[in-house]
Amino acid sequence: MNTILNFFSSILSGIPAILSAIILLVVAFIAAKIVKNLVTKLLKAVNAEQFLAKLGVKDTVTNSSIDFVGKLAYFVTFLLFLPAVLDKLGMYSVSTPITSMVNAFLAF
Repeated sequence: MNTILNFFSSILSGIPAILSAIILLVVAFIAAKIVKNLVTKLLKAVNAEQFLAKLGVKDTVTNSSIDFVGKLAYFVTFLLFLPAVLDKLGMYSVSTPITSMVNAFLAF
């Protein structure tokens, strides 16, 4: 009986960490969408389509270089939030390499 109580208490003690990770994921999703929209609107405003096309940057689905840069900004923003989410869940062995990769990327 004591084992069952320990099991349920360990599950209940993990609920706040899971809820905070879910909230952080929602914030990451919203922030990434906002960054994507800002980047695409900014690039369209400065008419950067021709410059990016000269560089060979192009999305294969939409055939637009601005959409590709917008998606790239979305994933980079989401990647910046990922180590914090993994740390909230206690997955330090997974978040440590991602944190190192993000630090190397930002240092570049």
